[in-house]
Amino acid sequence: MRTPYAVGLGLLIAGIVSAQQQPQLKARELFYTPIPDAKPAKEVSEKETPKAATVKPGKTKPAQPATESGDTSYQAARKSPEGARVQNASVANAEVVGPPLALKYRLLKRSLDGPYDEVDTDTVFKSGDKIRVSVEANDSGYLYIVQQGSSKTWSVLFPNEDTEQGSNRIQRNREYEIPAGGRFTFDDQAGSEKMFIVLTRRPEPDLEKLIYSLNHGAAVPASGDKTGEKPKVMVAQNRINDSVIAHLRGTLSRDLVFEKVNDDGPVNSSGGKRKEKAMYVATINRSPSARIVVDLSLNHQ
Repeated sequence: MRTPYAVGLGLLIAGIVSAQQQPQLKARELFYTPIPDAKPAKEVSEKETPKAATVKPGKTKPAQPATESGDTSYQAARKSPEGARVQNASVANAEVVGPPLALKYRLLKRSLDGPYDEVDTDTVFKSGDKIRVSVEANDSGYLYIVQQGSSKTWSVLFPNEDTEQGSNRIQRNREYEIPAGGRFTFDDQAGSEKMFIVLTRRPEPDLEKLIYSLNHGAAVPASGDKTGEKPKVMVAQNRINDSVIAHLRGTLSRDLVFEKVNDDGPVNSSGGKRKEKAMYVATINRSPSARIVVDLSLNHQ
């Protein structure tokens, strides 16, 4: 006869085995994790009149729960039930506000006839090659891209005044090309151009202070973000010391998942093909503190 202790231990072991057998989602799968849509509020016609609640004598009307603010896309995910909270110890007990944060970047090389085509993210470029970097996030957030120069200091590529009036607030599922309206051209000196990409759901304080100055007056804000923040104005000459980048690297989350995609397969019966060459980076973190930090090297010979 099995004791309750033995039964409980057996269920525990079975649960652990089941969890270990569950496949972990890849970065591209995390990038395309659907966002639950909010249920539309019930429409009330002009002929309908809301009925007032009846309150019995000696009793008070029960308080109604307050409506939560935020992006309507996440209304259905608010106050997540047990099991829906973040499963990462570093962000334990954090509230779920969106999908697992994910980033996709592509390298676009200009062809001889003019258009920019995707190339392998590990491509070694040659002198004279002209490229752009395309970045896309699966969620609204804040994007920072800096490039290291020969002086070992980092200059800001994004945000810039040519994109969204200097705002670093980005929208989900929208591609941003770097540099805005331009391109990188490799010179005759072989080496590696280093870029550093940071994607967050909240503004990154260390970078914000170096990139922006807060304007307390009525000047036109550099940021198009309408979250109630103080207007931000781009600093004319913003340089970021290597120690700041080192600090951000030190906060790199261990739960980042990388997936390189380099395929050319048919996607429909009509013969259409997808030539996707991209790098996906994702974290299972669904909380407001989610952050993605990526080092990108552009090698040329």
